[in-house]
Formats: sequence, structure tokens, C-alpha cells
Amino acid sequence: MLTIGTLGGMLAGMMMAAVEMLYGWLSEAHTFWDAPMAIWAWVAGLDWFGEPADHVGSIVLGIGGHELVAAARSLGYAALVARKR
Repeated sequence: MLTIGTLGGMLAGMMMAAVEMLYGWLSEAHTFWDAPMAIWAWVAGLDWFGEPADHVGSIVLGIGGHELVAAARSLGYAALVARKR
């Protein structure tokens, strides 16, 4: 149950990130990669935000951080549901 809950939460996190990234792609003021860069820039500072070609590391770390938070939240929720049962 915990594994399925965690995987479901990670899938939901990816879908949420995809919506944000599509918004950036369709917007004239943003790029496709602004959302993951912003996630990591929130943690490490604004030096990690800028042109996507210059900040591949912050994009990868932002996506990874977002998925870790989604997995942790869904694992906690799945554990709570399993305990209530």
C-alpha cells in the first residue's frame, strides 16, 4: 500500500510539474524550464535561475527536489491511510 501510494504521489507531482512547464512554454514571458529552475532557486538562491542552457544543474535538481517532496508527502498520506484502516 505504501509503495502504491508513493508512486501515485510521484505521478501526481510529475503531472503538476508538467502543467507548470507547459504554462511556461506557452507564455511569452517564461521558458519551458522556468518551473524546475525556480524550485531549485528557491532552495539555493537566485544565482541558480537564468538562461536554461546555463542552468542545467538547477533544472535537474529542481525536478528531483520536486519529486522527492511529492514522494514524501504521498508516503506520509499513504501511511496515515494504512494506519487508519
